[in-house]
Amino acid sequence: MKEKILIVEDDLALSAGLCFELQADGYIAMAAYNSAGSGSQLHRPEDGR
Repeated sequence: MKEKILIVEDDLALSAGLCFELQADGYIAMAAYNSAGSGSQLHRPEDGR
C-alpha cells in the first residue's frame, strides 16, 4: 500500500514540483493550497472523487 502525503503550500509551482517528485518516488501526493482545502483533501477517497 502506498503512503499518502498531503502538501499544503500556497505557491502553486512549488506544490506541483513537490507532488511530482513524491509521486515519482512512489507516494500518493495530494495538494492543498490553503488550510481550508487541506481538510477536504484529508477525507477524499484515493480515487479522487
